[in-house]
Amino acid sequence: MWKDILLQSKQSSNLVGIFLDNCKVKVGNGHRIKFWTDKWCENLCLKDAFPLLYRVVVDKRVSLSAMMVRKEEAGEWVFQFRRALFDWEREEVIRLVNQIEAGPVIRCYLEDAIVWKALEFRSPVSKRIWVKHVPPRVQFFGWLAWKGKQKTAEFLYRIGVLPAGASVVCCLCKSGAESLIHVLLLCLVAWRVWYEMLRWWKVQGALPASVEDILEWWSGVGLTKKERMMWNAIPLLVMWSLWKHHNECLFREVVPSVDGITDLIKLKMAVWFKEVFKEHMFSVHDFVFNLERIRFSLGGGYSE
Repeated sequence: MWKDILLQSKQSSNLVGIFLDNCKVKVGNGHRIKFWTDKWCENLCLKDAFPLLYRVVVDKRVSLSAMMVRKEEAGEWVFQFRRALFDWEREEVIRLVNQIEAGPVIRCYLEDAIVWKALEFRSPVSKRIWVKHVPPRVQFFGWLAWKGKQKTAEFLYRIGVLPAGASVVCCLCKSGAESLIHVLLLCLVAWRVWYEMLRWWKVQGALPASVEDILEWWSGVGLTKKERMMWNAIPLLVMWSLWKHHNECLFREVVPSVDGITDLIKLKMAVWFKEVFKEHMFSVHDFVFNLERIRFSLGGGYSE
């Protein structure tokens, strides 16, 4: 899952930092955790918390599990240093031991894992982002959009990355300034895509003008549990698809196409959920052209 998310870092060098700042290590057996360099102890990186000791330690990439084995054999924490320590460095060792003794307990029966912090303190909005059956890269983009982390022309111009006089006009509609909200919600092309998705589901409503509000609004539509599994994926996929299409128009000179975006969204939905509802033996054609049959089979129907 996390490899899929980190692939997105190729598009922007700062995404790795954003990702790492918003996840934490969950300690299991310690095999995959680097004692000094991973944030496993109260979300601290021991290399940064104890730089003087790290500078003279021999095995800088030793695992947490290997350190635990040494402790069990010797009856105390054992650190291998390149030289004898000064008195003030020994005081740092005492402080280090106190720090790790207050840290998490090794659980030999569990694998180490990375935990996304938003999953621990879920707000109502984050529950609309980290939804089942949606690929992690699309979920992660939804989180970036919610936090306003994607860099648009308007943002780059404002911080001086784009030179004076550079165009910040949206490459999709050729009229509004290219802010993130504009590309995902307010642009004429984006508005028509959202409209087509609502029409596909026979749902009517005026869409809000922020990512947070649209996710909240989307969750308020009355559907059956199985219908909602598909419905909840749509806003994330729409935003992801609009951003991808925006990039294709900007960097590959693709002509903006509402039909192209909506057809691709429907096709992706079919691919994702055909397997989820495999007991019904729905075809891709059913998802794209006969949503009524699918919703009826799932115990629902059109909303008025």
